[in-house]
Amino acid sequence: MKLYCKKCNYLLVEGLVKAINKEVIYADEYDLIPIGKYINNNNNIWNFENLGITYLLNVNNINLKNHYNHTKMQGCCGPSGVDGLNQLCPKCKQEVGVLVADCYTPYFIGIDKNKVSERPVW
Repeated sequence: MKLYCKKCNYLLVEGLVKAINKEVIYADEYDLIPIGKYINNNNNIWNFENLGITYLLNVNNINLKNHYNHTKMQGCCGPSGVDGLNQLCPKCKQEVGVLVADCYTPYFIGIDKNKVSERPVW
């Protein structure tokens, strides 16, 4: 799978394969998904309320920038993700995802389906 930023067409990630259920670990302070894998949030694995989070990735699979607004990065021991999209495209700074990495959560990045495309935009 490849994901491109819809705003600037920057290639955010490539080469990911879908994880199988037994590879997903639902434990606090552990990676939810193995490196090189992704899962769909279609079954509402993680509730993001009004965010359009479709893909869940290992934090090490994608190189995004932390949000400049520190209030979006709040949590006890790391960002909890409850304050909305907190990860930016490294090229155009559009909000594209949410980093979840607090002590009471597994670690992952959720990607907003409305901000990315699986094919180049142009």
